[in-house]
Amino acid sequence: MTAKISKWGNSAAIRIPSDILKFLSLHIGDSIELLKKENSIELIVVDDAKSKLIAEAKRIKKHSTKEYEQLEASLDDGLSNV
Repeated sequence: MTAKISKWGNSAAIRIPSDILKFLSLHIGDSIELLKKENSIELIVVDDAKSKLIAEAKRIKKHSTKEYEQLEASLDDGLSNV
């Protein structure tokens, strides 16, 4: 199967045929990860719930240890039960 590269603003876009979307259970707005291989790319379906958790973990990691301890204390030590 071939796809044509089209201009999309200042970027480029490739249309994904509906049968491929259906096969991968993807919908408009879903996320995919692109991995560069030697002479190809690999498309990986991203679990949006997982990616949101990872983004939140990265945001929390930016806080200092003191801020994290204050957050944990304010949650009445609820994090120890997670």
